[in-house]
Amino acid sequence: GQPFESPDGIVSSTISFTPEASSGSIDMSFTFDAANLQPGTKLVVFETLTHDGMTIASHEDLDDVDQTISVFPPDLQTHAMDLQDGDSSIASDLATSIIDTVSYGGLVPGREYTLEATVVDKESGQPLLDPFGRPVTATHVFTPQARDGSTDVGIEFDATNLQDSTALVVFEELYRDGRHLASHIDLNSA
Repeated sequence: GQPFESPDGIVSSTISFTPEASSGSIDMSFTFDAANLQPGTKLVVFETLTHDGMTIASHEDLDDVDQTISVFPPDLQTHAMDLQDGDSSIASDLATSIIDTVSYGGLVPGREYTLEATVVDKESGQPLLDPFGRPVTATHVFTPQARDGSTDVGIEFDATNLQDSTALVVFEELYRDGRHLASHIDLNSA
């Protein structure tokens, strides 16, 4: 029931207008940082209409579903597989390719996002290193057309030094405009 405060302060919007008729509508927009809100947080918009500094109407109803929005932060689910045959086993090859299908939810259509995938040794929990000592990673930039969907991240690396029993898992991090939004980091994810 209290005004919502983002890291930048209380979220509000003001617009001045001159109506063309005695009744009608006007659109208002709010831009704010919702990254730290819990999934399912509900925000209610209260409106106050003033004329010459005097309040002439207001609509402030915490239970009005037409004034309520639910916040759902981005969510990632993934499925990594061998590019050659689509199973979960790779060959110890100089150019091994994994395709990591990342299913996402809660993204803004038309905005550009960056996925960073890192191959991790399941036993040690540390990133797999290439022959030059760098972590095996891949970056994929995409623009979703819908709030929910999926995209593929291709990862190619030298697997010739891996033991037959080495288990690998892929960790994913999602960014927009350089800001971290979501991650899928689970050593036990099948």
